[in-house]
Amino acid sequence: MEAVIIVSILLYLLSAGGYLAYLFLQRNYLQRASFSALIAGFVWVMVEYGVAGQDIRWLAALIALFGGLSMVSNFRFYSGKEINLRKSVPFFVILLIVLAFILVSTSPPEVLFGVFVLYGLSGYADALWTLLHRKKAPPLQGGEK
Repeated sequence: MEAVIIVSILLYLLSAGGYLAYLFLQRNYLQRASFSALIAGFVWVMVEYGVAGQDIRWLAALIALFGGLSMVSNFRFYSGKEINLRKSVPFFVILLIVLAFILVSTSPPEVLFGVFVLYGLSGYADALWTLLHRKKAPPLQGGEK
């Protein structure tokens, strides 16, 4: 029960900070909701396994800090806006959607928390990928500076 109280307070502070960040930076709502879901998923998993709040207070604080900093960062996170469900999709896409439902229904807390952790890390992975594969400027010719 202590874990729920501690992380609920962190979630409240995180959502308040996210709302202020939204007002000042006009960030995408999906990004805020996803990082709030990361905290909620963490609470759900800890309650599911019966972990006491005192045992995870630093981990909860780190996850809340990660979520809060990610909400106000300039990293690009996938928003899904370019998904067009009005056109026809291949059959394997429908199979993947059914597989996703089956996977979530087997163990909702762990699977959903894992999805939100992967989403949270995706923006940083994309930034690292872009940094590593950035084309270098060609050297200047002759005496130009």
